[in-house]
Amino acid sequence: MFFSNRSLLILFVSFLLSFNVMAQDIPNVKLFERLIPKLDAPETGSKETEDPKELINSINIKGNDFVDTDEIKYELTIRKGDKYNKLKLNRNIRRIKQLGMFKTVDHKVKNTKDGKIIDIFLEEFPLVTDIIFQGNDFFTDDYLREIIMSKPDSPYNLTSIKKDIFNIEKIYKDAGLFNAKIYNVVGPKEQSSPMTFFIAEGLIEDIIITGNIKTQDYVILREMDIRPGDPIRDITLQKNIRKIFNLQYFEEVNPEIYPGDKSHQYILKLNLKERETSGSFALGGGYSPNVGFNLFSDLYWDNVLGTGRMVMLKGNFGIANSDGENKNSTYQFRYTDPWAFGERRSLSLRAWLTQGSISSYSPLTSNFSYRNEYRTGFDALTSIPHSYDFRSSHRIKFESVELMDINYLYQIYSYELGLLYDRRNLAINTTAGSFYQFSVEKSFTIDSTSINFTQYDITYKKFFPTFEKQTIATRLKLGFLDAVGFDNADVMTAQQYYVGGSRTVRGYPDNDPFARGNKQVIASVEYRFIINTSLFFYFFADAGYASYFKNDEGTWEAKDYRNFSHYKVGKGIGVNVTIPGLGPLKLDYGIDENNSGKVQFNIGYSF
Repeated sequence: MFFSNRSLLILFVSFLLSFNVMAQDIPNVKLFERLIPKLDAPETGSKETEDPKELINSINIKGNDFVDTDEIKYELTIRKGDKYNKLKLNRNIRRIKQLGMFKTVDHKVKNTKDGKIIDIFLEEFPLVTDIIFQGNDFFTDDYLREIIMSKPDSPYNLTSIKKDIFNIEKIYKDAGLFNAKIYNVVGPKEQSSPMTFFIAEGLIEDIIITGNIKTQDYVILREMDIRPGDPIRDITLQKNIRKIFNLQYFEEVNPEIYPGDKSHQYILKLNLKERETSGSFALGGGYSPNVGFNLFSDLYWDNVLGTGRMVMLKGNFGIANSDGENKNSTYQFRYTDPWAFGERRSLSLRAWLTQGSISSYSPLTSNFSYRNEYRTGFDALTSIPHSYDFRSSHRIKFESVELMDINYLYQIYSYELGLLYDRRNLAINTTAGSFYQFSVEKSFTIDSTSINFTQYDITYKKFFPTFEKQTIATRLKLGFLDAVGFDNADVMTAQQYYVGGSRTVRGYPDNDPFARGNKQVIASVEYRFIINTSLFFYFFADAGYASYFKNDEGTWEAKDYRNFSHYKVGKGIGVNVTIPGLGPLKLDYGIDENNSGKVQFNIGYSF
């Protein structure tokens, strides 16, 4: 838009007129100086002088023998020379009361010509000579004295005591004793006497067990580390629940806590749901071209008469293959008492007999053959807990082996030491935690028939919870057999390691020993989808190594564990289900390196 000449002229004249008006309105500078007083100039009678009678002349503290006067005055917001204000004075009196250091606080105001005299009268609490704790077993007296504000040789202080109660109850809660509390504090009843804190640590008055129809009470109670009279600690309670679960007799263990008959004590009630069965019976079989038909039967009773003892009878019956070889039978009996001699240590006794044609591999000749054996043996195993997570095992073993074809007899006398560290949340169907196991078995030369060897085994398992009801399970097993002389190694078929089957590398045959030797490496991983405590599905991958592998031509080749191409790999899917009357059952479909699939099953927990 453009302005005309006439418009510009009008605007210019208007500007000149407004400037002239503004210039006329600006006052003289000197006139401003006379009208506005300087800020730093003193007042010259514009305000009346305060009346001295209305000012505070002095503040006197009376009655305090233990608390310093300056300490009390420091809390006051009124000072000498201030104008007296009744409301403000009352607020200061309340401020002194809130210190919690005085039984009574009173005051009096005197009017004088020189001003107000304020006298504050105090009645102190008695002096605390000592601090005593009653009812504390979990924390020591010395530790409790360190965390509280109240100290000996100081006045009784209500404010400090409130903070002390909070601090004491907090450390109990931090330690997992959520039911602990301070139910009373008794101050000094006279001058220079002790103060006492009365603590209720949330003690167990009684333990009640319900829902155990078959299992006897003492079997459950002996697994628990807590007894009547002990405090209820959350972490200890959770550990005890896990122990009861690991008995494998119960589907549910639900604790309940409610007040007991005695003051500040509680009833711990365990509501249990027993499994439908505490034993299993299995009958099955299998077939392999090299091994032939194989039938088995297992009778497993893991809670005999509700005592926690276990009895197992096992039979394995072989039927000859098309060549008439490999017919064998195995019989085994085992008895286990988890609390032998009334102590927390297990004792397991086992006896076995094996006879018939047994597959055999000789590392000396690299030959695979069958031989007739008659094998009998006995061992005794005891497991001793040293802590909640760590225990050791000790086993003595005797076995006699007669090779019928060559009329050869050898015997094994050995001792095995095992160390086990278990941090799993559950022993079966584990979802989190870790497991470590190491064992070494050493044989002894008793006579000329004895063979000499040392065998080392290491097992590591780790479980990683991922999403809700999903877990990654991993396993690593290492084994090494050090036999003195190859001749001994030739006859020690039962001591050798193997690869293949539901317990090692899935997707490869259980009974066809295509991989054997004195060394073994097994690695497995499962991604589990947990439906409930009795059922979960998984994807798996296994890898395994043994010293010798049988190739496609049927000959044996030595393999190097450092070369990963010498490992057999299997992968697939599986399901683990606990069947009433049968127990845990694993069913796997594994695929080998040739993409050949195989269905395999295993009774019992095998991971």
